[in-house]
Amino acid sequence: VRGIVVHDSEVIGNDVSASVLNECYSNAIGIYSFRSVIQENTVWVDDHTSCGLDYNSSNYQHLYYYSVGIMSLASERSRSVISNNTIDANGASNAIRASYADVYSNDMLTSHNSNDHYAIYSQGYTDIQSNVVSDFRYGFELRGGSTSIIGNDLEVRNRGLYGSEISGDYLIEDNTFNKTTNSGDWLIDVRNASTVAVR
Repeated sequence: VRGIVVHDSEVIGNDVSASVLNECYSNAIGIYSFRSVIQENTVWVDDHTSCGLDYNSSNYQHLYYYSVGIMSLASERSRSVISNNTIDANGASNAIRASYADVYSNDMLTSHNSNDHYAIYSQGYTDIQSNVVSDFRYGFELRGGSTSIIGNDLEVRNRGLYGSEISGDYLIEDNTFNKTTNSGDWLIDVRNASTVAVR
């Protein structure tokens, strides 16, 4: 299920809803737009899929079986901008999935059904700044090359930041973490980068 599908464009000021119910190997994506400016949209996504899939397996992740509010992969020469959006992501869904993107001032929440995944899935070379995450199980999953995570406010039930398959330089600065449970692993778990600065 796709809400808006357009690439190399501007996607501004839309109200988008997308959902799937018990559809194995399918997903919902609210805005699917590569190398684009995506601003001031309201997106609701819900995924009630329950088919015994291992959501943490590499096969599951790389085939995009997660539902996603906004998905925008880009390139070094043509970055995406994802800003000032409100993304209500529920069930088995990410709010944002991006690479080579400037992701800032977005409000990510879950209102209808408890979210059991990461708010943001970064595939590398992403600047993530001044976003607000409310009531997700996890905060940001990090992969790929150099990324900055600055001035975000995260309310999570488990991990805040997690990255085991990363490279390059990572900057984690001036973020606020509110973990609402005593369960789970490290709040920040980032490995294998060339450098990691936490301030």
